[in-house]
Amino acid sequence: MEITYTCFDFSSIEYPMKWKGIVDILNEDDPHEFSVRARGCIFQVILGSYKYGAYICIPNYNIGCDLPAGMITNSYKIVECLSIAGLSSVNATSIADALKVVRLRYGDLLSLFN
Repeated sequence: MEITYTCFDFSSIEYPMKWKGIVDILNEDDPHEFSVRARGCIFQVILGSYKYGAYICIPNYNIGCDLPAGMITNSYKIVECLSIAGLSSVNATSIADALKVVRLRYGDLLSLFN
């Protein structure tokens, strides 16, 4: 299912940016898989769990990071994590906002990570 959403980047209070994004849920089981399209980029996002927590990977960008308990509900922390791993803050915001939309629309889908 394809969901259109709006991304907001407030890193500049004077000039906040917004743009459209589209997320497709590709796999609802663990690991969850999403396709995120925003600002001319396409991200294959894999969100999964392991014994000590959760992880997020964007294999087509060679990005991956650990998501400590509760972090999946904190968009700011996801942006920070993905940015440290090498993704631009704008692209990280697109992904974090996509996950927020999925949580709002299909809360039980990501309940494993709360």
